[in-house]
Amino acid sequence: MLRTLRSARAPLRKGLYPPSCLSLVKVPVRRLVNEPKYDEADILAQGLNHGEFKAKRTSIPFLTNEDASDDAKQVTLDRMQKLQNGAIASLALLGVALAGGYYFYDRRQKEAKLREELEWAAISSGASKRKGKKKRRSAKLSKAKPVAPAGELDSSHPGLYCWGRPTSDSEWDAIPKRVALFDNMVLRDVCLLDAARNLVVDDRGDLLNWNQASDSLIPVLKRQNLRKIRESNGVLYGLNNRGEILIMPLGDLDTLSDYIQPRKRVWFLPRVSYINSYSTYSAKLDTSGLFDKRLGEGKIVDFDTGSHHLVLISDAAKAYSCSTGTSSQSNDKSQSKGQFGVPQLSQYDEYPESHKLHEIELLNKSLSTKKNGGIQFRDIVKVACGDYHTVAIDSQGGLHSFGWNRYGQLGLNISYENEITPYPKQLSLYSFVPFFNDGETDQEEGETGRGGPKYNVKCVDVACNKETTYVTVENELGTRKCFSFGNGSNGELGDGSFRNSQFKPARVKLDNPVKSWFTNKAASHAACTLANRQVESWGLNDKGQVGNWQRGKFKFCKPELLPLLLEPAVQYSEDEDTAALPKLEVNPGKQRLSLGPDATCLYWTSK
Repeated sequence: MLRTLRSARAPLRKGLYPPSCLSLVKVPVRRLVNEPKYDEADILAQGLNHGEFKAKRTSIPFLTNEDASDDAKQVTLDRMQKLQNGAIASLALLGVALAGGYYFYDRRQKEAKLREELEWAAISSGASKRKGKKKRRSAKLSKAKPVAPAGELDSSHPGLYCWGRPTSDSEWDAIPKRVALFDNMVLRDVCLLDAARNLVVDDRGDLLNWNQASDSLIPVLKRQNLRKIRESNGVLYGLNNRGEILIMPLGDLDTLSDYIQPRKRVWFLPRVSYINSYSTYSAKLDTSGLFDKRLGEGKIVDFDTGSHHLVLISDAAKAYSCSTGTSSQSNDKSQSKGQFGVPQLSQYDEYPESHKLHEIELLNKSLSTKKNGGIQFRDIVKVACGDYHTVAIDSQGGLHSFGWNRYGQLGLNISYENEITPYPKQLSLYSFVPFFNDGETDQEEGETGRGGPKYNVKCVDVACNKETTYVTVENELGTRKCFSFGNGSNGELGDGSFRNSQFKPARVKLDNPVKSWFTNKAASHAACTLANRQVESWGLNDKGQVGNWQRGKFKFCKPELLPLLLEPAVQYSEDEDTAALPKLEVNPGKQRLSLGPDATCLYWTSK
């Protein structure tokens, strides 16, 4: 604006306008050099910027206001006192509510514990109710004395003993109980499921259904010469002596005979009795387009199942996998957690069709370490399946794993990248070496002694529980030691801890080397037979499935030696110490264990 006025002032000085016009134009004259400049906003807002601000709202008479009257100050004091009293009352009510809630919660917890103790006491004594204080029974027998009927066969006769999973007529679930249905029977395999369905294979290879609730044994499938059975996703799979896997839906156990079809041995001869006729089961895993006849590959030698997958080994030492379940069951995409070992069947791909086999090429083949490179073939000798993971051993003692690794059950570092591993990875056995050093310490993380020699090691055996893996490792001197990794929240690791995740090898605290592992893909307890024929078990014991005669403790993080089987007419005292009882010993060639989700059984395999 000043620039405009100066430009307007210039022609007036030069005489461009008459003198009479000068009085009409008021031009501000800048007299001082440092005189401040103002624009229109400063001029218009002079009253706002430089005037004293006065609030229109009347002030509230606070105590600090000296001009306030005594009545106003008293009103303020009364208001503050009411607010203070209200705050104190609110805090007092909140404290009473929290104390009352804690009291009722604590009372409910104590009542639940007492009720649970009374239930255990009622079961052990055969009474429906019994009043009394809670008593610790970690290493003592209950007040009820266990005794088997005098007319029952003893453990020298073939049969079956079962413990765990309470039933209506079972009194001593934590102690092995002989099942009279199997007296003098020899079995090939047992698959424990629930009280109504427990599948067994007798010495002729026939399939039977043991209904524990009704105490009955029902024939299901005859003349199929089965030798191994496993369950997965509502389907029973059986391996026969011809190297075929039969598919038997559990919902159709009563109609499995419909799958049997008659065949002729010589097609142009008549069917006369059994001379020129035989029957075959039609529902089988199809291996015709997958096995390589040039390698002599023609039958299946072993297999194992997880919750939704099956992995098998052919006679050419090659591994294959497929999804399980009937075609009517919906296969959820979330069920694919890399357990098939095929990269194309990961969690990001379409869920595979049931019973369609896929070769696990990255397990059967590897890149050669020689100078010229190339592909070399592995010989897979054993596979074991957990809930959603698989572990395999090759002929050179290499350990491979794939599938779900949330708890470290694959032996891989627990991370986002390794949580689901859809292809086999070979584990480095270097982490097992320190346990074989001289002067080793039995620390949880496997610390090694100073100056001990190191030996090359190899994996010789493997087994899987629901979310836990067990391996037996041997060094060059023939020394064997057992390890575990995965979920141990119920003591499944057997290393004395209850850690829910462990990817590094944890030493299983066993007194002798393991002869055989016994696990189940849905179980949270494990068992094994030792080199001295004794049996040890550990893990979840909420239903007595560990079998160590102890009911007051529901989890065991260290292996427990199982007492001798309950013999007929033998009665134990009320204060009998289970640690002092004779220990159970089994004959590896004649006896075997089988685990279910919450039960265990011991049966005879040969006379």
